[in-house]
Amino acid sequence: MRIFILLACTAALLAQRNSGQRSSQAPASPAAIAKGRDLYLGACSACHGTSGNGGTGPSLVNGLQVRRANDTQLFESIRGGVKSTDMPPFSNFKDDEVWSLVAFVRSLSAPALTSNLPGSADAGRDIFFGQAGCSNCHMIAGKGGYLGPDLSDAGRLRTIGQLNESVFQPSARIEKGFDGITVRAAGREIKGIAKNWNNYTVQIVDSKGELHMLSRAELDRMEFSKTSLMPGDYDKRLSADQKRDLIAFLGRLTTRQEEAGR
Repeated sequence: MRIFILLACTAALLAQRNSGQRSSQAPASPAAIAKGRDLYLGACSACHGTSGNGGTGPSLVNGLQVRRANDTQLFESIRGGVKSTDMPPFSNFKDDEVWSLVAFVRSLSAPALTSNLPGSADAGRDIFFGQAGCSNCHMIAGKGGYLGPDLSDAGRLRTIGQLNESVFQPSARIEKGFDGITVRAAGREIKGIAKNWNNYTVQIVDSKGELHMLSRAELDRMEFSKTSLMPGDYDKRLSADQKRDLIAFLGRLTTRQEEAGR
């Protein structure tokens, strides 16, 4: 009996040791991430999408399960598959290949704040509040407009890829609650974003931050915008250095004081 208990304890200690070693093996080098990306595109993108935003499989960018899992758990999910789901095991992959996949998947959901972003955040701030006019619609720490999402915590909540897409391809994915809308009622026209609507009412926030609660029965016209209200030409309007600086500024934004000094 004592021998059995000793063996059981030894096995548990070895498992913990191996788990600790395994969790520290996930490489973070650009080369490892690039290798993982190649493997991902060949084996995973059909279900999770080429950019990891999901398809028949869940998003690896926004999924909380990915962010909460440690490296060992991600390794085991890839190597052994996920029970009761369509996720198959990839037991034919070598350990170093699975670790490269872990590194790439981890990079997909990593907040921009944790990344070593090139560029000047100070210069990016000047662009945001100046030349680019971003603050006309977006608010940071209580300063700015109302038509776009609050960006005070953008660096902690969004990945680098999400920041780039939202700035340079704003119509690719419009955040819920920020659909552009134009209505006409009682001889006046109201433009803004539709916060809520149903068969009976519509709630609109205009550029001044004023909330309009209207009955759809009183509307002469209601039209939703098919594209984002955000300008779609920043990719051409800004130079390469300006784009880099703007993303550097957004990627460092956080409401958590302990992270603000990164």
